[in-house]
Amino acid sequence: MEDGIGVGARIRPSARAFAQPDRSRSRWTPLVELSGLDAGVCRVLGKLELMNPTGSVKDRVAPELIADAEREGRLRPGMTIVEASSGNATIALGSICRGKGYKVIAYVPASMSEEKKRLHRALGVEMRFFEADPSRPFTNIRRDAAIELARREPERYITLDQFSAPANVNAHRKYTGVEIWEQLAEFGGTIDRLFVGAGTGGALCGLGQALRHKNRNPDMGITMVDPEGSALVSYFHGEQPRAEQMKAPDGLGERFVPKNLDLTMVDDAVVVSRQDAVDCCGELVAATGILGGPCTGYTLRAALDWCRRQTTPKTALILVCDRGENYLSDPSFADAIDRAHADRPHAAAIGA
Repeated sequence: MEDGIGVGARIRPSARAFAQPDRSRSRWTPLVELSGLDAGVCRVLGKLELMNPTGSVKDRVAPELIADAEREGRLRPGMTIVEASSGNATIALGSICRGKGYKVIAYVPASMSEEKKRLHRALGVEMRFFEADPSRPFTNIRRDAAIELARREPERYITLDQFSAPANVNAHRKYTGVEIWEQLAEFGGTIDRLFVGAGTGGALCGLGQALRHKNRNPDMGITMVDPEGSALVSYFHGEQPRAEQMKAPDGLGERFVPKNLDLTMVDDAVVVSRQDAVDCCGELVAATGILGGPCTGYTLRAALDWCRRQTTPKTALILVCDRGENYLSDPSFADAIDRAHADRPHAAAIGA
Protein backbone atom coordinates (compact mmCIF):
# COMPACT_ATOMS: atom_id res chain seq x y z
CA MET A 1 0.00 0.00 0.00
CA GLU A 2 1.15 3.56 -0.77
CA ASP A 3 -0.73 6.50 0.78
CA GLY A 4 -3.68 4.19 1.50
CA ILE A 5 -4.03 3.14 -2.15
CA GLY A 6 -3.56 -0.45 -3.27
CA VAL A 7 -0.37 -1.40 -5.05
CA GLY A 8 -2.29 -2.53 -8.12
CA ALA A 9 -3.68 0.96 -8.67
CA ARG A 10 -1.51 3.48 -10.47
CA ILE A 11 -1.81 7.06 -9.25
CA ARG A 12 0.16 10.00 -10.58
CA PRO A 13 2.28 11.82 -7.95
CA SER A 14 0.64 15.17 -8.65
CA ALA A 15 -2.81 14.12 -7.38
CA ARG A 16 -3.95 16.77 -4.91
CA ALA A 17 -5.45 16.56 -1.45
CA PHE A 18 -9.05 15.42 -1.70
CA ALA A 19 -10.88 17.06 1.22
CA GLN A 20 -11.42 20.62 2.36
CA PRO A 21 -11.37 21.31 6.12
CA ASP A 22 -14.53 23.43 6.04
CA ARG A 23 -16.51 20.46 4.64
CA SER A 24 -18.28 22.83 2.24
CA ARG A 25 -17.76 20.11 -0.31
CA SER A 26 -15.52 17.13 -0.91
CA ARG A 27 -12.92 17.42 -3.63
CA TRP A 28 -9.92 15.87 -5.25
CA THR A 29 -10.33 12.21 -4.68
CA PRO A 30 -7.64 10.36 -6.63
CA LEU A 31 -8.15 9.07 -10.15
CA VAL A 32 -6.25 5.81 -10.64
CA GLU A 33 -5.75 3.10 -13.21
CA LEU A 34 -7.20 -0.17 -11.95
CA SER A 35 -4.41 -2.37 -13.23
CA GLY A 36 -4.06 -6.10 -12.69
CA LEU A 37 -7.58 -6.80 -13.98
CA ASP A 38 -8.43 -8.52 -17.25
CA ALA A 39 -9.44 -5.57 -19.41
CA GLY A 40 -8.14 -6.96 -22.70
CA VAL A 41 -6.43 -4.26 -24.77
CA CYS A 42 -8.16 -1.52 -22.77
CA ARG A 43 -7.80 0.05 -19.35
CA VAL A 44 -10.22 1.02 -16.60
CA LEU A 45 -9.79 4.20 -14.56
CA GLY A 46 -11.41 4.50 -11.14
CA LYS A 47 -12.33 7.72 -9.32
CA LEU A 48 -11.83 6.82 -5.65
CA GLU A 49 -14.96 8.32 -4.12
CA LEU A 50 -14.57 5.93 -1.19
CA MET A 51 -11.88 8.34 0.04
CA ASN A 52 -14.43 11.08 0.75
CA PRO A 53 -14.99 12.06 4.42
CA THR A 54 -17.72 9.52 5.22
CA GLY A 55 -16.53 7.07 2.60
CA SER A 56 -18.91 7.47 -0.33
CA VAL A 57 -19.79 9.48 -3.41
CA LYS A 58 -22.72 10.96 -1.47
CA ASP A 59 -20.27 13.27 0.29
CA ARG A 60 -20.31 15.17 -3.01
CA VAL A 61 -24.05 15.64 -2.95
CA ALA A 62 -24.89 16.26 0.72
CA PRO A 63 -23.22 19.70 1.07
CA GLU A 64 -24.88 20.92 -2.12
CA LEU A 65 -28.33 19.71 -1.04
CA ILE A 66 -27.99 21.51 2.29
CA ALA A 67 -26.52 24.70 0.82
CA ASP A 68 -29.28 25.02 -1.78
CA ALA A 69 -32.03 24.46 0.78
CA GLU A 70 -30.51 27.05 3.15
CA ARG A 71 -29.98 29.59 0.38
CA GLU A 72 -33.58 29.23 -0.79
CA GLY A 73 -34.94 29.51 2.77
CA ARG A 74 -36.43 26.02 2.75
CA LEU A 75 -34.08 24.77 5.49
CA ARG A 76 -34.07 26.88 8.62
CA PRO A 77 -32.64 26.53 12.15
CA GLY A 78 -34.53 24.00 14.23
CA MET A 79 -35.84 22.01 11.26
CA THR A 80 -35.37 18.28 10.80
CA ILE A 81 -34.21 16.76 7.52
CA VAL A 82 -36.02 13.57 6.57
CA GLU A 83 -34.45 11.79 3.62
CA ALA A 84 -34.94 8.50 1.79
CA SER A 85 -31.64 6.72 1.23
CA SER A 86 -30.03 3.32 0.94
CA GLY A 87 -27.69 4.62 3.65
CA ASN A 88 -24.79 6.54 2.16
CA ALA A 89 -26.65 9.80 1.57
CA THR A 90 -28.05 9.99 5.09
CA ILE A 91 -24.65 9.13 6.57
CA ALA A 92 -23.16 12.04 4.60
CA LEU A 93 -26.00 14.35 5.63
CA GLY A 94 -25.68 13.29 9.26
CA SER A 95 -21.98 14.08 9.33
CA ILE A 96 -22.51 17.64 8.08
CA CYS A 97 -25.68 18.30 10.06
CA ARG A 98 -24.05 17.48 13.40
CA GLY A 99 -22.04 20.67 13.05
CA LYS A 100 -24.95 22.70 11.71
CA GLY A 101 -27.47 21.75 14.38
CA TYR A 102 -29.99 19.98 12.16
CA LYS A 103 -31.50 16.65 13.10
CA VAL A 104 -31.60 13.98 10.38
CA ILE A 105 -34.13 11.16 10.09
CA ALA A 106 -33.13 8.48 7.58
CA TYR A 107 -35.79 6.45 5.80
CA VAL A 108 -33.76 3.37 4.93
CA PRO A 109 -34.36 -0.24 3.85
CA ALA A 110 -34.62 -2.79 6.63
CA SER A 111 -31.98 -4.81 4.78
CA MET A 112 -29.33 -2.10 5.21
CA SER A 113 -26.02 -3.49 6.48
CA GLU A 114 -25.16 -3.55 10.17
CA GLU A 115 -22.11 -1.38 9.51
CA LYS A 116 -24.24 1.36 7.99
CA LYS A 117 -26.69 1.15 10.88
CA ARG A 118 -23.82 1.68 13.32
CA LEU A 119 -22.55 4.66 11.33
CA HIS A 120 -25.98 6.27 11.44
CA ARG A 121 -26.14 5.81 15.21
CA ALA A 122 -22.61 7.16 15.65
CA LEU A 123 -23.62 10.35 13.82
CA GLY A 124 -26.85 10.76 15.76
CA VAL A 125 -29.07 9.98 12.77
CA GLU A 126 -32.46 8.49 13.61
CA MET A 127 -33.40 5.56 11.39
CA ARG A 128 -36.82 4.41 10.28
CA PHE A 129 -36.81 1.08 8.51
CA PHE A 130 -38.98 0.08 5.57
CA GLU A 131 -39.70 -3.33 4.09
CA ALA A 132 -40.47 -3.70 0.39
CA ASP A 133 -44.19 -3.42 -0.35
CA PRO A 134 -45.24 -5.88 -3.12
CA SER A 135 -48.45 -3.92 -3.62
CA ARG A 136 -46.46 -0.84 -4.70
CA PRO A 137 -43.77 -2.19 -7.03
CA PHE A 138 -43.22 0.91 -9.16
CA THR A 139 -42.51 3.54 -6.54
CA ASN A 140 -39.94 4.22 -3.83
CA ILE A 141 -42.07 3.92 -0.69
CA ARG A 142 -39.37 5.48 1.51
CA ARG A 143 -39.22 8.57 -0.66
CA ASP A 144 -43.00 8.80 -0.76
CA ALA A 145 -43.14 8.63 3.05
CA ALA A 146 -40.49 11.33 3.47
CA ILE A 147 -42.27 13.65 1.04
CA GLU A 148 -45.58 13.09 2.83
CA LEU A 149 -44.15 13.89 6.28
CA ALA A 150 -42.57 17.11 4.97
CA ARG A 151 -45.86 18.04 3.29
CA ARG A 152 -47.88 17.50 6.48
CA GLU A 153 -45.56 19.48 8.76
CA PRO A 154 -43.58 21.90 6.55
CA GLU A 155 -42.43 24.07 9.46
CA ARG A 156 -40.75 21.13 11.20
CA TYR A 157 -39.60 18.81 8.43
CA ILE A 158 -37.96 19.09 5.05
CA THR A 159 -36.94 16.42 2.58
CA LEU A 160 -34.05 17.48 0.37
CA ASP A 161 -35.12 14.76 -2.10
CA GLN A 162 -31.93 13.75 -3.85
CA PHE A 163 -34.07 12.11 -6.56
CA SER A 164 -35.31 15.46 -7.88
CA ALA A 165 -33.10 18.20 -6.38
CA PRO A 166 -30.96 19.96 -9.04
CA ALA A 167 -28.15 20.17 -6.46
CA ASN A 168 -27.54 16.43 -6.91
CA VAL A 169 -26.74 16.72 -10.61
CA ASN A 170 -24.95 20.04 -10.12
CA ALA A 171 -22.56 18.60 -7.52
CA HIS A 172 -21.19 16.17 -10.09
CA ARG A 173 -21.38 18.56 -13.02
CA LYS A 174 -19.53 21.38 -11.25
CA TYR A 175 -17.08 19.39 -9.15
CA THR A 176 -16.67 15.64 -9.66
CA GLY A 177 -16.82 15.84 -13.45
CA VAL A 178 -14.49 18.83 -13.68
CA GLU A 179 -11.97 17.15 -11.37
CA ILE A 180 -12.00 14.03 -13.52
CA TRP A 181 -11.37 16.05 -16.66
CA GLU A 182 -8.45 17.89 -15.07
CA GLN A 183 -6.97 14.64 -13.76
CA LEU A 184 -7.37 12.95 -17.14
CA ALA A 185 -4.52 15.03 -18.54
CA GLU A 186 -2.20 12.64 -16.72
CA PHE A 187 -3.84 9.62 -18.39
CA GLY A 188 -3.89 10.78 -21.99
CA GLY A 189 -6.81 13.18 -21.75
CA THR A 190 -9.75 11.11 -22.95
CA ILE A 191 -12.46 8.70 -21.85
CA ASP A 192 -14.15 6.47 -24.39
CA ARG A 193 -16.87 5.04 -22.16
CA LEU A 194 -18.34 6.08 -18.80
CA PHE A 195 -19.99 3.36 -16.71
CA VAL A 196 -22.35 4.62 -14.01
CA GLY A 197 -25.03 3.00 -11.91
CA ALA A 198 -28.24 5.00 -11.84
CA GLY A 199 -30.13 5.34 -8.60
CA THR A 200 -31.06 8.99 -8.27
CA GLY A 201 -29.49 9.87 -11.63
CA GLY A 202 -27.27 12.58 -10.17
CA ALA A 203 -23.89 11.03 -10.90
CA LEU A 204 -24.80 9.73 -14.35
CA CYS A 205 -26.23 13.00 -15.61
CA GLY A 206 -23.86 15.33 -13.78
CA LEU A 207 -20.75 13.51 -14.96
CA GLY A 208 -22.16 13.11 -18.44
CA GLN A 209 -22.86 16.84 -18.72
CA ALA A 210 -19.44 17.81 -17.40
CA LEU A 211 -17.40 15.41 -19.50
CA ARG A 212 -19.26 16.17 -22.72
CA HIS A 213 -19.52 19.93 -22.15
CA LYS A 214 -17.93 22.26 -24.71
CA ASN A 215 -16.46 19.38 -26.70
CA ARG A 216 -14.40 18.14 -23.77
CA ASN A 217 -15.20 14.65 -24.97
CA PRO A 218 -18.35 14.80 -27.11
CA ASP A 219 -17.97 11.25 -28.42
CA MET A 220 -17.76 9.65 -24.97
CA GLY A 221 -20.36 6.92 -24.59
CA ILE A 222 -22.37 6.45 -21.39
CA THR A 223 -23.45 3.02 -20.20
CA MET A 224 -26.05 2.87 -17.45
CA VAL A 225 -25.49 -0.15 -15.22
CA ASP A 226 -28.56 -1.60 -13.52
CA PRO A 227 -28.77 -4.42 -10.97
CA GLU A 228 -31.14 -7.31 -11.45
CA GLY A 229 -34.46 -6.28 -9.92
CA SER A 230 -34.29 -2.64 -10.99
CA ALA A 231 -36.72 -1.16 -13.49
CA LEU A 232 -34.44 1.38 -15.15
CA VAL A 233 -33.14 -0.78 -18.00
CA SER A 234 -36.72 -1.64 -18.93
CA TYR A 235 -37.67 2.04 -18.97
CA PHE A 236 -34.57 2.82 -21.06
CA HIS A 237 -35.71 0.31 -23.68
CA GLY A 238 -39.26 1.67 -23.59
CA GLU A 239 -40.64 -1.41 -21.86
CA GLN A 240 -42.88 -1.73 -18.82
CA PRO A 241 -41.14 -3.79 -16.10
CA ARG A 242 -43.07 -6.68 -14.60
CA ALA A 243 -44.12 -6.22 -10.99
CA GLU A 244 -43.02 -9.70 -9.98
CA GLN A 245 -39.43 -8.91 -11.01
CA MET A 246 -39.11 -5.89 -8.76
CA LYS A 247 -36.77 -6.28 -5.79
CA ALA A 248 -34.97 -3.88 -3.47
CA PRO A 249 -31.54 -3.38 -5.08
CA ASP A 250 -28.20 -2.58 -3.34
CA GLY A 251 -28.42 1.22 -3.29
CA LEU A 252 -28.40 1.11 -7.07
CA GLY A 253 -31.19 1.03 -9.61
CA GLU A 254 -34.76 2.15 -8.96
CA ARG A 255 -38.40 1.23 -9.36
CA PHE A 256 -39.29 4.48 -11.14
CA VAL A 257 -37.44 7.03 -13.30
CA PRO A 258 -36.26 9.84 -11.00
CA LYS A 259 -36.56 13.43 -12.18
CA ASN A 260 -32.76 13.73 -12.06
CA LEU A 261 -32.25 10.84 -14.49
CA ASP A 262 -32.28 11.94 -18.13
CA LEU A 263 -32.37 8.67 -20.04
CA THR A 264 -31.70 10.47 -23.33
CA MET A 265 -28.09 10.89 -22.18
CA VAL A 266 -27.63 7.12 -22.01
CA ASP A 267 -26.14 5.28 -25.00
CA ASP A 268 -26.44 1.76 -23.64
CA ALA A 269 -27.80 -0.01 -20.57
CA VAL A 270 -26.75 -3.34 -19.10
CA VAL A 271 -27.95 -5.54 -16.26
CA VAL A 272 -25.48 -7.13 -13.82
CA SER A 273 -26.38 -9.76 -11.24
CA ARG A 274 -25.56 -9.20 -7.59
CA GLN A 275 -23.36 -12.28 -7.53
CA ASP A 276 -21.31 -11.00 -10.46
CA ALA A 277 -21.05 -7.62 -8.72
CA VAL A 278 -19.72 -8.95 -5.41
CA ASP A 279 -17.40 -11.35 -7.23
CA CYS A 280 -15.99 -8.36 -9.09
CA CYS A 281 -15.42 -6.56 -5.78
CA GLY A 282 -13.30 -9.55 -4.84
CA GLU A 283 -11.35 -9.33 -8.10
CA LEU A 284 -10.72 -5.64 -7.48
CA VAL A 285 -9.38 -5.96 -3.95
CA ALA A 286 -7.27 -9.01 -4.82
CA ALA A 287 -5.70 -7.18 -7.76
CA THR A 288 -5.34 -3.65 -6.36
CA GLY A 289 -5.96 -3.64 -2.60
CA ILE A 290 -8.99 -1.36 -3.15
CA LEU A 291 -12.07 -2.65 -1.31
CA GLY A 292 -15.13 -1.11 -2.89
CA GLY A 293 -18.76 -1.85 -2.10
CA PRO A 294 -21.25 -3.70 -4.31
CA CYS A 295 -22.17 -0.62 -6.38
CA THR A 296 -18.56 -0.50 -7.53
CA GLY A 297 -18.74 -4.17 -8.45
CA TYR A 298 -21.74 -3.63 -10.71
CA THR A 299 -20.07 -0.90 -12.76
CA LEU A 300 -16.66 -2.56 -12.82
CA ARG A 301 -18.15 -5.83 -14.08
CA ALA A 302 -19.88 -3.99 -16.92
CA ALA A 303 -16.74 -2.01 -17.74
CA LEU A 304 -14.49 -5.08 -17.87
CA ASP A 305 -16.95 -6.98 -20.07
CA TRP A 306 -17.05 -4.02 -22.48
CA CYS A 307 -13.27 -3.66 -22.48
CA ARG A 308 -12.74 -7.29 -23.38
CA ARG A 309 -14.98 -6.91 -26.44
CA GLN A 310 -12.86 -4.07 -27.88
CA THR A 311 -10.23 -4.71 -30.54
CA THR A 312 -8.37 -1.40 -30.16
CA PRO A 313 -7.14 0.25 -26.93
CA LYS A 314 -9.79 2.32 -25.18
CA THR A 315 -10.29 3.89 -21.75
CA ALA A 316 -13.28 3.19 -19.51
CA LEU A 317 -14.13 5.11 -16.34
CA ILE A 318 -16.03 4.06 -13.21
CA LEU A 319 -16.63 5.56 -9.78
CA VAL A 320 -15.40 3.51 -6.83
CA CYS A 321 -18.55 4.57 -5.03
CA ASP A 322 -18.09 3.56 -1.41
CA ARG A 323 -16.15 1.45 1.06
CA GLY A 324 -16.50 -2.30 1.04
CA GLU A 325 -15.87 -2.40 4.80
CA ASN A 326 -19.51 -1.36 5.22
CA TYR A 327 -20.74 -4.63 3.72
CA LEU A 328 -18.53 -7.27 5.32
CA SER A 329 -21.38 -8.41 7.60
CA ASP A 330 -23.16 -9.57 4.42
CA PRO A 331 -22.12 -13.24 4.01
CA SER A 332 -22.33 -13.19 0.21
CA PHE A 333 -20.08 -10.14 -0.01
CA ALA A 334 -17.56 -11.44 2.55
CA ASP A 335 -17.47 -14.88 0.88
CA ALA A 336 -16.75 -13.30 -2.51
CA ILE A 337 -13.82 -11.39 -1.03
CA ASP A 338 -12.45 -14.53 0.63
CA ARG A 339 -12.75 -16.56 -2.57
CA ALA A 340 -10.93 -13.92 -4.58
CA HIS A 341 -7.97 -13.95 -2.22
CA ALA A 342 -7.87 -17.74 -2.26
CA ASP A 343 -7.84 -17.73 -6.06
CA ARG A 344 -5.18 -15.02 -6.26
CA PRO A 345 -2.45 -15.33 -3.62
CA HIS A 346 -0.83 -12.14 -2.35
CA ALA A 347 2.43 -12.75 -4.19
CA ALA A 348 0.58 -12.82 -7.50
CA ALA A 349 -1.32 -9.66 -6.65
CA ILE A 350 1.88 -7.64 -6.18
CA GLY A 351 3.57 -9.10 -9.21
CA ALA A 352 6.17 -11.16 -7.37
